[in-house]
Amino acid sequence: FVLGLKCDANGAFIDQDAPPPPHTDALPTDWMPYDNCAEFETAEFLFMRNQMSAKQIDTLLNLWAVTLIKHNNAPQFANHRDMYATIDATPLGDTPWKSFTLCYNGAKPKQDVPLWMDGQYDVWYRDPLEMMCSILANCAFDGGIEYSPYRNYTTEDKQYWKNFMSGDWAWKQADDIARNEENHGSTFVPLIIGSDKTVVSVTTGQTEYHPLYLSIGNLHNSVQQAHRNGVVLIGFLAIPKCKYLLFSMHHCIITFICLATKEHNDDIKYRNFRRQLFQRSLAKIFESVKPFMENFDVTRFPDGHYRCTVYGLGPYIVDYPEQILFSGVVQNWCPRCIIKLSHTELLIKQLTYKQAWDEYGIIADLVPFTNDFPRADIHELLS
Repeated sequence: FVLGLKCDANGAFIDQDAPPPPHTDALPTDWMPYDNCAEFETAEFLFMRNQMSAKQIDTLLNLWAVTLIKHNNAPQFANHRDMYATIDATPLGDTPWKSFTLCYNGAKPKQDVPLWMDGQYDVWYRDPLEMMCSILANCAFDGGIEYSPYRNYTTEDKQYWKNFMSGDWAWKQADDIARNEENHGSTFVPLIIGSDKTVVSVTTGQTEYHPLYLSIGNLHNSVQQAHRNGVVLIGFLAIPKCKYLLFSMHHCIITFICLATKEHNDDIKYRNFRRQLFQRSLAKIFESVKPFMENFDVTRFPDGHYRCTVYGLGPYIVDYPEQILFSGVVQNWCPRCIIKLSHTELLIKQLTYKQAWDEYGIIADLVPFTNDFPRADIHELLS
C-alpha cells in the first residue's frame, strides 16, 4: 500500500499520468533576502570566492563605510554578522545552521563541583527535514530514485538485491507504515545516517569531532556513488577531552565547550554524561522529522510531482568504536543484533548496574536516541 503515488500540494492523489505542476520562478529583480544584486555579489565574493575571515570582513566594511559617510550612505552590510545572517536567510541557498544548548542535570557534589557538570554545550546543526526536502526536490536525481520498496527476482524466482529499496528492511517498514490507512499510497523515505571520528587540531589542544552526514535510501547506488549532493553534511558531533578548548568556525560545526580534565575520564558519571550527550544531541537534531514518521508530509520529488512522504530512521553507518558509543553496549560486546529484543527493559529494571554490565554487556543508564522514534531500533540499524 506504500506505493509512492503522485498527489497535489495539499496531499490529494491525482491522475498518475498527469504532468507535474510548473515551478514558480522568482522575478529577475527579486534578490531577497538581499536588497539588490550588488549586495548579493558582495556576499558571494567575500564568503565564497575570497573566503575572507570575519575580522578582515569587518575591517573592509569599516573602510568602506568611511568613504560613504560624506554621501550619507552605508556599505552593503554593517559587519560580518550582518552578512552571515543574510546568507543564512537565503531561501534558495544552503539550509541555515541552528543551535541549542545542553547541560548536565544530574546530582552534583556539595563542593568541588567538576567543571564539566556546570558547563553548557552549544550544538550546531542543520535541520534534517529541510535537508531531505532539498535532496528530494533535486531534479538531477530524476530517473535515479525509487518511490516505493520493491523486490527483484531472477528468472529462477530467486530474490536478489541491488539498490537499498529492494531490501527486506525497507519492505517491512512499508508494511508497518501501511497499518495506518491514512498512509496508503504514500512514499517511504528512509534516512541513512553516518558519522566518523575526525581529529581536529586547534590552538589549545585536540578534540575528536564526528561529522554527521545524511542521505536517503531511495537514491540508486549509481547516484550515491556519483556524489551529486546525495549525501549532505548536517552537523559535527564532538567528545570533550581536554581541559579547555576554544574552537570557532562559522557555519561548520557542533561546538562542545570542553570543561573536563583527564582524571574525569575515569569517572563513571562523566563517561555516562559524554555518552548521553551524544544521544540527546542526535535526538534533538532529528526531532523535526519525528512527526512525519507516522503521519505523512507533502514533499516535492525530482520528477516535479508532490507525494505524501513518511520518513523513517534507517541505517546508521559508523565504525565499531562509534557503534559502542551509540548503542549503549559495553566495549567488546556486539552492538548489532537481529534477534528481537523481548526483555531488555525488564533486565535493566531488575538487575543492578554492575550485573547488567558484566553479564549482558548493557550500559543500563544509557538511553539510545532511537528509543522515542517510531519503528527504530539502534541495534538493528547500526551498519
